[in-house]
Amino acid sequence: MYTVGVLGQGSIGRSVATRLQTRGFTVRAAGRENRRSVLAAKLDVLVLALTRGDECVEQLDEVESLSVAVIDLTTQTPASARKCAHRAGQLGGTYHGGGLTRGGRELEDGAAVLLLGPPVDPESPAGQVVAALGRSIPFPGPDSAALAKLLHNWVLLVQQWAAALAIGQFACCDLDLLVDVLSSGTVGRPVSEWSVVRDARRNPESTYLSRLAIKDLTELERAAPALPKSAFLMLRTLREDVALGAERPFTEALLQASSSSSNLEGDIVTDPEEQIWQTYGRRLAALSADPRAKAVFAHYHLEALADGSGDHVRLSDVAAAIHHLENALEVERAPLPEVCLMEPGDIGRHPGFDGVELEVLAEEEHLLRLRKAIHVE
Repeated sequence: MYTVGVLGQGSIGRSVATRLQTRGFTVRAAGRENRRSVLAAKLDVLVLALTRGDECVEQLDEVESLSVAVIDLTTQTPASARKCAHRAGQLGGTYHGGGLTRGGRELEDGAAVLLLGPPVDPESPAGQVVAALGRSIPFPGPDSAALAKLLHNWVLLVQQWAAALAIGQFACCDLDLLVDVLSSGTVGRPVSEWSVVRDARRNPESTYLSRLAIKDLTELERAAPALPKSAFLMLRTLREDVALGAERPFTEALLQASSSSSNLEGDIVTDPEEQIWQTYGRRLAALSADPRAKAVFAHYHLEALADGSGDHVRLSDVAAAIHHLENALEVERAPLPEVCLMEPGDIGRHPGFDGVELEVLAEEEHLLRLRKAIHVE
């Protein structure tokens, strides 16, 4: 059998070492201490299971020669994975990195899934190590494998966060009922059967139209008022993205929004004004999708913004419309600041402010009447 070095003795590293030992491999393992003794041993394969990608780079930089295959299970950025691959090549070895899904228990059972780019030769010592740990998903290079792992964790965290919020809102009933509902629908299907995955591969055909999704989000905020507080920014972004679809499948709107954001060149904004227009435009479109928005536009004489008939719309007009729509439509809104009426003597000391506080109170009463008329309590 082959000799395998394992650097990193967290849960992943310990599970790798345990599994390989039970499968007959000779294992040399070390945590932060005694790594040099592992690297000095005659190894056939080196497994990295460290905490950060830059730690892997630093570890390889300390080695003068390493003519073996490196299997890197560390979750890291594409940039650090590329650096590790470059350094391993300089040392005379090969590098296969990306990470893994599932955890220590699956590793010890030989059921882990390793994300490796480039793929290992199944007949090589590295290939036999991978086979002992589970199976691999091959990638062209370590950078694409590392990115896939980070995106996996992103979906995992958002999914579990959404589920935690749902569980919190369903505290009045038996949790098994909610679990049964989630399992029976699209949420409970394998990823390959998710609507957005299916529609990303061909023409979107979901019958769940964007306007219906907007309607459901509105009703959800009424039924579970704690959600807008816990997930305000995400709900707002989701509304804005879905609003792009109107009568089209919601998946098409989400994919379109994702494509638009991915085409932005990093964090560099080349045209700030255009970015502001786009942001305001998306927010206005999302708010306008609410059936009650038409009444708000009419109330504030903003019909030109509602139907697009305005020839010279200013950015300030759009901002004002968004302000009015948010105040009128959203259940959670900023309270009116406390307004104290001026005494007669104050008017003389502050000319020009006579009656301002009355105007503010009148505007608030005006808004409250509007919210009552469109059933926003």
